[in-house]
Amino acid sequence: MVDSEAVIDALDASGHTALTLAISRGHSELARLLIGRGAIADGGTEVGSSLAEACQGGYSNLVELLLGEGVNVNSCDVTWRTALIGAVGGGHTDLVQRRISAGADVNQVANHQSRTALVHACNQGKIQVARVLLENRTDVGGCDEDGMTGLMLAASL
Repeated sequence: MVDSEAVIDALDASGHTALTLAISRGHSELARLLIGRGAIADGGTEVGSSLAEACQGGYSNLVELLLGEGVNVNSCDVTWRTALIGAVGGGHTDLVQRRISAGADVNQVANHQSRTALVHACNQGKIQVARVLLENRTDVGGCDEDGMTGLMLAASL
């Protein structure tokens, strides 16, 4: 199918491309093949970005593949989700630390609820992830669109 005349970045009814589907399911060889055939690595679609999907799924090999293809570590998808927010949402402390080391902005307001990575981690009860963010000098005063700080959200769980 990849060698046929199919449009490689075509969207399905849900807004996914073949690449974003492959990445969301951890299929690294298929993702590598699709990128090699011209799929857009920074394929932000209506439902998400390839890098955020890889980070949320904890697929380190796919994250490195996408970064090697030049995908911006701070880019947002249409829901304002970044790779860092994806890693936070998945609870992947190793990927959170590696995204920060790769230049991810820990204080970027990056989701549809105007939350920073720390506020997002606290809201989801991801204590180990919050610890990593705090060790990397994240702003503890950041709040969401309702004025809730990470500490307030963690306390309300």
